[in-house]
Amino acid sequence: MRGRDILASAAVVPLVIGLATQAYAQETEARQEEAAGLADIVVTAQYRAQNVQQTPLAITAVNAELLEARSQTNVIDVAAQAPNVTLRAGGGQGGTMSATIRGVGQTDYSLALEPGVGIYIDDVYLATMAGQLINLVDIDRIEIARGPQGTLSGKNSIGGSIKIYSKVPAGSNTGYVSATYGTDNRMTVRGAADFALAPDLFVRLSGIGHTVDGFVDRIDYRCSHPAATDVPTAVRKGGGDCRLGTLGGQEYLVGSADILYRPSDVFELRFRGDYTKDSSEGQAVVQSVAQQPQNGLPGVPGYDSRFVTLGSYVNYSTYCSPTDGGYCIDPLSQSTGGGLSLQAKLDLSDSMSLTSITAWRKQKTLFSLDVDGSPFTESQQYMEIDFRQFTQEVRLNGNFGDFAEYTIGGFYLDTKGKDREHIDAPIFPDFSFNPPIPTNLYTNDRTQAHTEAGFAHLVVHPLAGLNLTGGLRYTREYKHHDYDRGVGQAATGKAETYRGSRWDYRVALDYQFTPQLMAYAQTATGFKGGGPNPRPIALIELEPGSPYRTFKPETLTSYEAGVKTTFLDRRVRLNVAGFISKYKDMQIQANNCPDPNTGAFNFCFAQLNAGDATIKGLEFETLMQPVPGLTIDGSLSYLHFQYTRVNPLTGFTKDNVAPNSPDWKWSFGIQYEIPVGSGTLTPRFDGSYQASSFSYGNNAPSTRIPSFSVFNARLTYRAEAGAWEASLEATNLFDKYYILNHFDQQANLLGYTAAQVAPPRRVALTLKHNFGQR
Repeated sequence: MRGRDILASAAVVPLVIGLATQAYAQETEARQEEAAGLADIVVTAQYRAQNVQQTPLAITAVNAELLEARSQTNVIDVAAQAPNVTLRAGGGQGGTMSATIRGVGQTDYSLALEPGVGIYIDDVYLATMAGQLINLVDIDRIEIARGPQGTLSGKNSIGGSIKIYSKVPAGSNTGYVSATYGTDNRMTVRGAADFALAPDLFVRLSGIGHTVDGFVDRIDYRCSHPAATDVPTAVRKGGGDCRLGTLGGQEYLVGSADILYRPSDVFELRFRGDYTKDSSEGQAVVQSVAQQPQNGLPGVPGYDSRFVTLGSYVNYSTYCSPTDGGYCIDPLSQSTGGGLSLQAKLDLSDSMSLTSITAWRKQKTLFSLDVDGSPFTESQQYMEIDFRQFTQEVRLNGNFGDFAEYTIGGFYLDTKGKDREHIDAPIFPDFSFNPPIPTNLYTNDRTQAHTEAGFAHLVVHPLAGLNLTGGLRYTREYKHHDYDRGVGQAATGKAETYRGSRWDYRVALDYQFTPQLMAYAQTATGFKGGGPNPRPIALIELEPGSPYRTFKPETLTSYEAGVKTTFLDRRVRLNVAGFISKYKDMQIQANNCPDPNTGAFNFCFAQLNAGDATIKGLEFETLMQPVPGLTIDGSLSYLHFQYTRVNPLTGFTKDNVAPNSPDWKWSFGIQYEIPVGSGTLTPRFDGSYQASSFSYGNNAPSTRIPSFSVFNARLTYRAEAGAWEASLEATNLFDKYYILNHFDQQANLLGYTAAQVAPPRRVALTLKHNFGQR
């Protein structure tokens, strides 16, 4: 990794701070003592600002202070503390994120498929999984709403939504700059500045530069095992040892500029731009399974246990093909792109306001895989995804006095993308495909889609403390996929189109028994759109009338009840939710498809509606401040997934469970602020646990993720007035070796599985300087 380069580039952060320092006020005065009790948490899940304790749905809200206290730097870290939420980097798919909430999500990055959890940045929907590994920079809060948000968040929020909100410019003449150094040569510089250019024009600039070395060593097996004369060797960089490089290293720059124009009390305009350049290495994977495939396909020399390295941080991939003229690729996981958004709000009257959100985003993602984990190249892949999207949302908010509040709105999404892949698989010609798949398979598929939706939301207060909520959304969508697989391939020149529409609804009732106790019940629906099969391999997938050409939408109806309480003089907050969901026509990829004409099985990558399921669960969240300075947070969740119908074409059974859906999860955190001299010292300790789960819906033993617990610690010193801070953090404190995800081909095509592993223990020291008054 090029630490000096990134730190040089990241010098923009202190320069940005410098622009604002001329306007900064004098150093911050000593902080006042905090008011007794827990502070209110404000969310906007129902289109208006509400106390989370008075919002009738299961929602986890995390503010900037807690993110920093937990040493959380990306959205995946946050999910560890949210009940029934699992976020993971896509298995073998660099720069992508696989999100699952309450057993509903998506694991495939393909542009033809849609996320099962809606990801939003400042209310702008991200329409693809590629590039969703979001690094948290200058964040105000994160809201994770669990359960279908079909009428609230709408687009593909069938499992729930994750909304990330950046800090709004306030003209406060404040800012900060911090620098971190840690294990594996981690170097991070971040900062932000908030200042006023005029009495009605405010600016906030923020940025981060980050680099850390990889923790999985790529080793030349022939070099480290000279007696293995049947194994090809690789050209080593620098000589001297057998190390070819590393995997899992990160290097990125993120910057944003936010401008708020507020010429009057009734109108404001917010313009935001952000840019990310991620030049990271390939994901940290090791070979976990290497054996003869279950479907009886012929073996190759790589199918033996010599290259299985699970339990260590070693990989024997060369990223070179000995059977393809020495063709080599770099292990990379890169993403470049950003977006622009314009939000306008106009108060039409004391009881009515109009909001418009216009946004454009563009993303280019590159990643490569030498997925067999051996010096042999059974499958070497290079992917390049170009994607752009335009969204427009309009909302009219109003009220009928104290009797009711309403929101009426519309949403439009237009996307275009290209998915270019090079799959170098020398063993493919050994299979009896018709026509045979070439050793070098190139794809250049193009997708386009657009969505229109209208929605309405109404909250009525018929009696004191009683609220009735209703929501309705109509969605219409169009998708088109053009296939380009190279000369002579069956799919080349073909195209497929999908059109669909859907009504979703939400009905909720809540009652505020006391200011500290609210109970609610709701029914809500959501869906994930259907579409063309993105990866037709066999001829049967292209035949008119074939069940493999397109797939239907999947739908979810959820019944939820919960209680939200605050007691002991606002020192304890406890929220409980229970739910039953009816999941219909689940979308799952099948890899062996029977020919509807002959019954013979053919290898395929067909997206099928796998069946129906019932999902049940319980969720507990708590936040406590029993004495001043002591804060305890925790969560516990249980999930039971049960298929009630299985599509026989998938090969699944009713005993299978959904991917990335552990039945038990828990987390906790405890910290105590101790006065030390003129400042404070705050130790924090937190941990999380996930029961075992599977990376794929087929639940093959090779894709099982064993249960694991992870613990972190942090010690923070804050000087008087909060101008200076120093913190020492340790993540994965007890050096736990655990798996995050898989890229599995053991049961389908080849005979191996790559396991993505988490980093070992890492320690870092951060110094931070806050400018201006708090």
